Amino acid sequence: MNLQRVWPQANLELAEKYLGSLAESTSLHTNLYLIQEAREFVWACLLYLQVKQQIKTQKYLLVADSANQARQMHGRLCTWSQHLDLGQTRHHIHLATQDNYQDLLSFSKQDVSLLVVDQQLFCQPVPSQNELKKAGLDIALDSRLSLNQLVSEVVDLGYEQVDMVENINQIAKRGGIVDIYPAAYDCPLRIELWGDEVASIRFFSTADQRSLQSSHNTIKHAFIAGLENRLFTGKLTDYLGATLLILSEDLQLGFDLSNHRVWNLVAAPDRADLSFDFEPQNQANGTLSVFYRHLAADIANSYETSIISNQAKRLKNSLDETKERIYANLFYDHLSKLEKVNFIQSEAQAYAVNGFCSKQLNLSLYTDFEIFGLVTARSQSIGHVKQQFKNFMSNIELGDLVVHQDHGLAILSEILKTNVSGVEREYFLLQFAEEDKLYLPTSQVHKLTKYLGKDKDQITLNKLGGSKWTKSKRKAEVDTAAMAKELLDLYTKREMSQAHVYLQDDYLQKELEASFPFLETPDQLRALHEVKQDMESSRIMDRLICGDVGFGKTEVALRAAFKAVLSNKQVAFLCPTTILANQHYALFNKRLSAFGTSVELVNRFRKPSQIKSSLEKLSLGEADVIIGTHRLLSADVQFANLGLLIIDEEQRFGVKQKEAFKALRANVDVLSLSATPIPRTLNLSLSGIRDISLINTPPKGRLPIITKITNYSDELIKQAIQAELERQGQVIMVYNKVNSIDQFAETIAALVPEARIVVGHGQLSGKELEEKMYSFINGKIDVLLCSTIIENGVDIPTANTMIVVGAEDFGLASLYQLRGRVGRSEIQAFAYFLKVNEIITPEARKRLDAILEATELGSGLSLAMRDLEIRGAGNILGVSQSGHIEGVGFELYANLLKKAVREQKALIDKQILQVDAPKKQPGLSILDVSVDLPLSAYLPDDYINDPKEKMTIYQRLSELSSIDELQEISLECLDRFGPLPNSLMNLLTLLKFRILASAQNISKIWIKSGILYYDFVSPAPFGYLTKLVKIHRDWQLSDKTAKILFAKLGENWLDLVEASLSI
Repeated sequence: MNLQRVWPQANLELAEKYLGSLAESTSLHTNLYLIQEAREFVWACLLYLQVKQQIKTQKYLLVADSANQARQMHGRLCTWSQHLDLGQTRHHIHLATQDNYQDLLSFSKQDVSLLVVDQQLFCQPVPSQNELKKAGLDIALDSRLSLNQLVSEVVDLGYEQVDMVENINQIAKRGGIVDIYPAAYDCPLRIELWGDEVASIRFFSTADQRSLQSSHNTIKHAFIAGLENRLFTGKLTDYLGATLLILSEDLQLGFDLSNHRVWNLVAAPDRADLSFDFEPQNQANGTLSVFYRHLAADIANSYETSIISNQAKRLKNSLDETKERIYANLFYDHLSKLEKVNFIQSEAQAYAVNGFCSKQLNLSLYTDFEIFGLVTARSQSIGHVKQQFKNFMSNIELGDLVVHQDHGLAILSEILKTNVSGVEREYFLLQFAEEDKLYLPTSQVHKLTKYLGKDKDQITLNKLGGSKWTKSKRKAEVDTAAMAKELLDLYTKREMSQAHVYLQDDYLQKELEASFPFLETPDQLRALHEVKQDMESSRIMDRLICGDVGFGKTEVALRAAFKAVLSNKQVAFLCPTTILANQHYALFNKRLSAFGTSVELVNRFRKPSQIKSSLEKLSLGEADVIIGTHRLLSADVQFANLGLLIIDEEQRFGVKQKEAFKALRANVDVLSLSATPIPRTLNLSLSGIRDISLINTPPKGRLPIITKITNYSDELIKQAIQAELERQGQVIMVYNKVNSIDQFAETIAALVPEARIVVGHGQLSGKELEEKMYSFINGKIDVLLCSTIIENGVDIPTANTMIVVGAEDFGLASLYQLRGRVGRSEIQAFAYFLKVNEIITPEARKRLDAILEATELGSGLSLAMRDLEIRGAGNILGVSQSGHIEGVGFELYANLLKKAVREQKALIDKQILQVDAPKKQPGLSILDVSVDLPLSAYLPDDYINDPKEKMTIYQRLSELSSIDELQEISLECLDRFGPLPNSLMNLLTLLKFRILASAQNISKIWIKSGILYYDFVSPAPFGYLTKLVKIHRDWQLSDKTAKILFAKLGENWLDLVEASLSI
């Protein structure tokens, strides 16, 4: 552990002496001047020196002026402790919160070296050491604690016991695992017990219920604070001892600190007893050429230079590739020194820190903040990753109306366990018409789909063995075949057309990507790869990027646009609103102008003369990228060489505008972006007519938005606005009645007179609306009261409260988009949907219920399906299909359509290739494989007792198609529910056999009259019997059957069966 990660070799002794003099200062009260950018670095260095035992052991208490500042100080300290390689000392830096007083006890016991608190917590009463023992439950790793005692004590503290922890102040028990969500923690805790011993304490995500995959996810102590308000008699100074206090500027604590060592941070060096020569670093604001000039100047001055970045590797590669090709004039005389620049990779989930320079220490340090200028402090908690299942549309629950693909509509009533000849299994009980019942094995859950079509009370169940279902399904099959042919006309034209083949990535593309200030999420990288593959092929691109608001779709579009420009093609970026067009223009211009790319804007905010100039440049080929609203579809917009059309929120455009899209689409590549695609768009993508890329991974540190739906209340509006202003945030308020919006603004001004309010709507002039929006974006306005003009495009990290008045009148996609305008940073955001009318329509109630349910990050795609369910099948693909869809349900209809498309697509591909491809035996799907062996295989109630969760696991098990997926779900069950019981291990074994059997073209494994049979779809492969008899000599093989007397396999029959299927 050393400072050489920041100071490579030179002046290390000087640095240690320089900082050590501060630590060894004996003055009781010192006024200290130190720029904010370097403070946490210095405190971390003091801990580093303490670890090296160069100075005496010292505890530090940092007092911030607010809880938000305390949280950021703690985050930056943890980041610096990683870069300084402090080892275990990293775990001795804590943030004290009102709900987690355990840190006070640890601090007094020397277990914590540095404690960060805010001014309010420092001044308020805290538990005395005796009271602390009763304020909550302290759980330590390896301590003795029974499962029932743990649950009982936490429930006594006021926590709600539930089946699955999803919100704060909840507790759930499953097997030997207890999940608890104390308010003091960013993520809930998972406590695993082995017998009466605490074997593991770790964080997990409420989004997918999995433990967080992080090097920091090992917790030694957890304090579960009680929920009751108690009166405490202690004060924080009781815990200080010989602690050194470091106070933020101008704090008035009201305590006598004359007997304590105190460093008062001051805002100016002339007020200081001791000052340091650290200076803020130069800013590049995302322009790499500017950053390289700063870097070259530091190297020329012989500074020891380090770069700490999330993009360290990419920055180094970009610099290596361009230092002689583009920036030779900057670095020519200093190439040897450039090799000594220290690139340090920052962890993605770490808080962003600032750079600085010091002449006295001969040090220059850059971070993402100085290089990119866009980075905000990030939460340490790892971002939630919403698990996407193959059947994301329809998680079936007990009581749901379902469709059995062979028998039709029924009610899923319960899950039953049966015992036949000592073998236990679970079955789904389906209730059909006339009290008919069907017991469906859980292994056949894939035959069920959730019914989406008519309302449940309008549906007539089918009768087992009746002809009505057969006729309905046959009509749907005929309909989907005809529809597939129609849809595939578009596909055929696409395949037959010769697209422009774009150049592969060059150094300029790589430099642009290096200028992105964040680490791409895995889904973003996948989407980028798929888009680039499309563009580099001879096939016209028609791809939908589906991702939640703020998940990174625009970055994918920007890189695709630049790739087109580098191939001498023009790009049109079509936006549904003026504000969104403005925001995209600002981003594209900032990122692309450094590469000589000409970006133009056409919308009503621009003067006629500006629009005329932009269109002239476009027609002459002097404009590379043009961004605008539907104005781009006008007849006077002429392109010199259009190559790529990007459409943002395609569902927001009307029928006439979409007809204009078709004219543009004929010979250009199309990239569409959407958070909540309309059902038709989604269905085209899912059917394979359009390609789809899903971005479901949220940025690191993003928190789900807390959503509340209630009746309109002046008092609630007042409280919500005041609460946001108290944390220096901003409020977006949507009121969609333009004729009375000014009067409503007066009402809000009377409720919250201290708030600076501005009104914005589409009837204002372009200049006036633009000025108001920029005032809000720049923080000069507290409350933006507006119409739905802000539904798309406003991206303001400090706006974290959304209030929608008359929410019952909005569509589901609009509600979702509006909510997405807040919560764009690591700050917890709130959305209030207020109903003006006491009585609302059933459809409005369903929409509000749906938006309340869809609080998880990445819910947009699922919400689009929920919208389908609410609006009915007639709106999906056209009225003519509505009857057929309602007859079989949307999901089965979609599956039939996909099958029809797949079959006709194969014929068309063959025609396009104009070759007679050799006939290939189709692979056997795992869904077509049946395995019936004498094993008790099910999910026991004492392992998973929530029927909904059990149903979900059964669904997911039925969808597995590989051994890797099987191992993944095994690990998930182990993590979420504890050690696997025998019955679940048997269930996984049978699934493994199904996967292996499908690869061998075996459709059925079963036992009859003591004989084990393997039924093959086609004659067994040549040589299979030879290999089979090597496993056991009694195997017999006929044309399509292998068999053996089951008893001959003996006790190790499971191993022998697996071996025979693994040939």
